[in-house]
Amino acid sequence: SRPPSPLAESLAGAAASSAAFVLTYPFHAATLQIQGRSQSAGQEAGRLGTFRTIRTLFSQGVLFRGALSGFLADGAQSAVYYYFFQHFKNLHGVSKEPLWQLLVATEAAVVTVLITNPLWELNYRQVKGQACVGPSKRSQPSSPRSPASAATKSSEHLLERASRIWGEEGISGFYKGVLPALLLCANPAVLFCAFESSAQWLRKFRGADGLTSLDLFLLGGWSKIVATVVTFPIQTLKADLATPRSVDESGGRPGAHRLLNLLVALERAFLRRIQSGTMYSGLSSKLLQTALRAAILFVFRLRISQRLRKRA
Repeated sequence: SRPPSPLAESLAGAAASSAAFVLTYPFHAATLQIQGRSQSAGQEAGRLGTFRTIRTLFSQGVLFRGALSGFLADGAQSAVYYYFFQHFKNLHGVSKEPLWQLLVATEAAVVTVLITNPLWELNYRQVKGQACVGPSKRSQPSSPRSPASAATKSSEHLLERASRIWGEEGISGFYKGVLPALLLCANPAVLFCAFESSAQWLRKFRGADGLTSLDLFLLGGWSKIVATVVTFPIQTLKADLATPRSVDESGGRPGAHRLLNLLVALERAFLRRIQSGTMYSGLSSKLLQTALRAAILFVFRLRISQRLRKRA
C-alpha cells in the first residue's frame, strides 16, 4: 500500500495537538511559574502545588496569558514535526520498528526546533510577563503576587513583543534556549520509541494487531510520562536560559563568543539547580499536562489521519 502523505500527517498532527494544547494549557502555565519561582527563590518557592498555582493565576486573571502565542507555536510545531516525521519515515522505509522510530523522531525534532524555536521564545516571555532583555532595558519575571504589574506587562501585543526582541537583541533573542531545545529532541525520540515498544508488547499479549482508542490514550500517556521524566532536567535548563538572569550572568559578549556564553550560562544554570535541589521543580504539573496532552493527541491524530487516508 502507498505510504501516508506527509501533508496529511501534518494536518492531523496540527489539529490534534492544538486541541490537546488548549485543553491542558493551565498545567503548562503552572509549570513555567513553578520553574521560575524555584530558579529565583530556591527549593521552598518551587514547592507551591500545581493546582494552587493554577488557582492563583486564575484569580489574577493571567492564567491564559500567552495562550495565543502558545497555541500558534504548538500548532506550527506539530504541523512541521509530523510533516518531517512522516517524510523521514517514508524516506527510510520505516514502519513500526522502535529503533527506527527513535531515529526519524530525532531527525524531525531537530528540523522542527530550528524552525519553531522563535515562537516558543515569544510564548515563554508572555507567560512569564517578561519584556525584552537588552543592554539598556532589563526586566525581571513578574511576581504571581503582583497582578497589576502582570496585567501591564501582559497587555503588550504579540507582534510588538516580537518587534522589541528583534530590535534590542536581534535574531539571537529568538534562539536563547535553542541548545537545550536541541537536546530536548530526545523527548519525541523516547516518546515514539516507548510508544511503539509498548504497542508491540500489547499486540503480542492480545494476539491482535488493532489498537482501540482507549489503548492509544493509555499508551500515549504512558509513553509521554517516560519521555518527560527522562528529559525534564533539560527542559528546566531551557527555561532558565530564557530568563534575564542567565543572560546577564553569561557576560553578554557578542559575535564569536555567543556560543561560549551560552555554554557558560548552561553550566551555571545546571550547578545552581543541583545546589538548590530544584532540578525537578514543576515535574508534577508537567506530568499532568504532558501525559494528558499526549494521550489526547495520540487518539485524535491517529483517528484524524485514518479518516484523511480514507478520503484520499
